Order: sequence, then C-alpha cells, then structure tokens
Amino acid sequence: MELLDKPFPPIFPMISPDNDWYRFRLWLEGAPLTMKLREQAGLPPLEKAIPEMTEEEIREAIAFRMDALKKSGIGIYLQELPPPILLMALCEMLEEETERMEGEGWTLDGCSGYCPGCLQRPWCNTGQSLGWAEDNEAGGMHLRAELQDFVSMNPQPKEVLDAFNEELEEDIRGFRSADPKNN
Repeated sequence: MELLDKPFPPIFPMISPDNDWYRFRLWLEGAPLTMKLREQAGLPPLEKAIPEMTEEEIREAIAFRMDALKKSGIGIYLQELPPPILLMALCEMLEEETERMEGEGWTLDGCSGYCPGCLQRPWCNTGQSLGWAEDNEAGGMHLRAELQDFVSMNPQPKEVLDAFNEELEEDIRGFRSADPKNN
C-alpha cells in the first residue's frame, strides 16, 4: 500500500470478514464503498409522484421494489401500512446511503427511533404510545403532513401519551435487579 501511495483503507471490521474484504476490494478499485439502497438494488427512481399514481400503479411499484430488494439480499420489515404510505416509506429508505455489501445484507424496518418524523407512526404501537415534545406542541400525536390524507383517526390526546409514559416510568422505578450491586 505504501508503494502504491494509497492511504490506509477506510474499511473497519463491521458486518462480516467477507463483506469487509468485498469493501476492501471495492476501495482498491476506486469504487464507492457506500451507495443508496436504490442503486445497490438496481432500482430506478419512481417515474411519477405517488399522489399521481393509480392504486394499481402503486401496488406494481411496491411489488417491483420488494422483489428487487429481495434479490439484492436486502430485507424489508415494515408495519402493515396502506399501499401509498408503504411506497412512500420504501422510497425514503431506498434513498438512504449505506455500506455496500455482497450477498445477504441489510434488514430494514424503517424505524429511525424518531416517532414524530415517521410515516409508520399511526400503525406502530410504540409510535402511538410514546410522547414527544412535538406532541406537546401539537396538543396530541404529531403526524407528518403526508399522512393527513390517509389517517382518519384523531391523534392521541396528550393525556393518553402522558399516562402511558408515566406507566413506563413507574415500571422502571419498580425494577429491582436480583444482584444488589445493580440497584
């Protein structure tokens, strides 16, 4: 490497020796080590905006993307979502830049841990029950603007979210380890 005047490779043991070696070979060839998931799966961007698509076009786009992801070794496990929301969530995940892997690779659930910004929130038990500062500001469950056409439920009132969070805090306060050193 010194003779080739190459800097130390930006490969850090991560997922498996095989994938580390794969990324090392990519680096030697000057190929990118990260790519959008859409590019890794060989998927084109959508041809139309989702609100302009028919129900059939949405279902076909979902099936096409799920099939391409499966063939690329990328697993997707999302909440049970209405088809337009599922396609939106898929498209968002597909635009994320990730480490390139060979063969079986990523398994994605679409959860960033930030519920107010999540398309899955109305269909997710955790997203429905946790309270955030955005919920306090909204006076109920904060939802992304894209969900307004698809969600006909009233947002969770602040009192319900506060009661759930208080219950969680109570459970944590009541937890005692069998080992006294951990209490």
